Amino acid sequence: MSDLARFLPLSNRPRRDESGTSRDWAARVAEVAAAVEAVADRGDGPHPEAESALAAVRDLALTSAARHAAGRRVRVRELRAVLLAAWRASDALGAPLELDPVVTGAVALDLAAGARLPIRAVIRDRTLVASDAGWRLGGGEELVGTAREIVTFLAGEGPVPGA
Repeated sequence: MSDLARFLPLSNRPRRDESGTSRDWAARVAEVAAAVEAVADRGDGPHPEAESALAAVRDLALTSAARHAAGRRVRVRELRAVLLAAWRASDALGAPLELDPVVTGAVALDLAAGARLPIRAVIRDRTLVASDAGWRLGGGEELVGTAREIVTFLAGEGPVPGA
């Protein structure tokens, strides 16, 4: 049986340290919240329209931190909520966010796996390619867009990327 395993597709990946891999997304939630705070701090003063979006990001991040402190896992759907709120805040602040591609890729994968029928119909037999984040999901004809365009489309909050 051990000889058979070496011919399986997953067993032929290059070996690397995966000790930091976790299903707890608390660190990534904090990372997104910190990116929003950095953008807010660089701003040219208070933006009244951004305050509610910033408050939403802070509330979601605090809730996730409390879950993590209580020994409970922070799930990818919580990361999704923080990411979408963070993009709303960055729009209100008029400044883009610098985010790790792992964050946007994980959220895109989660959204694609649970997408509603109209969205699944669009992404079926397609490869979603994030032109700015270096990740690809799926197989088939490429559907290229920024990570934000892809994630907001999958969340039902934006148009089909590249359309």
